[in-house]
Amino acid sequence: MVLQAANDLEDLAINGDEASDDALLRANDGFLKLATQLRVRTLRKREVTKKDIARAYQTIPAKYRKDASKYRAIIGPNAQMDLLLAANQSTPRVLTETEVFGIPTFMSPYVPEQSALVSTTDNLVFGIERAMVLRKTSEGREAVSRRETYYALHIRVDFLVQNKEAAVHVYTESVGEALAARFPRATRIQRRVTRPVRRAHRKVRIKLTQRKRRKARAKG
Repeated sequence: MVLQAANDLEDLAINGDEASDDALLRANDGFLKLATQLRVRTLRKREVTKKDIARAYQTIPAKYRKDASKYRAIIGPNAQMDLLLAANQSTPRVLTETEVFGIPTFMSPYVPEQSALVSTTDNLVFGIERAMVLRKTSEGREAVSRRETYYALHIRVDFLVQNKEAAVHVYTESVGEALAARFPRATRIQRRVTRPVRRAHRKVRIKLTQRKRRKARAKG
């Protein structure tokens, strides 16, 4: 139960969004929502790369970038694995930690693969109230029918980015996703239009290949 509570708090601290439909995530805004947003448009859906992290670091004002080692790039597990594979290919010794242009990386399984958070560790504040309440009950129709005991842990938490300019949330967004989010009806109409066009192209290609075959037979 303690491990699950820790996982839920980490998920809320990173992905919290008061506008979310998820019961847990809408409790509070997390670090990704509170930081400065940097969108990178891509042709295809992909994970964050070294260039994206470097671009996020360059977005931070120069007066806060005196020492890159004080910053951390918080990334997802797949992005971390890609960095490790790339680092181990360029060196004979096995590396277990990575850094991007002098910025150490930190992996969290709750960071979306299309996102990364670049900030100093002391800039992200995770506040937990000491007064925690643990309640349990074995009453109620569901608990009685299953013969189970339910526990509820009540904790007051809050998250703060002290200097928003020194914390950047970089995320990749494909052109298709951006258009679908902005013009959902238009994309549906476009799909309906492009399907018959593709079918027409296929018919033309089939006719051209048939003509080529006929000419080749005639010459033979």
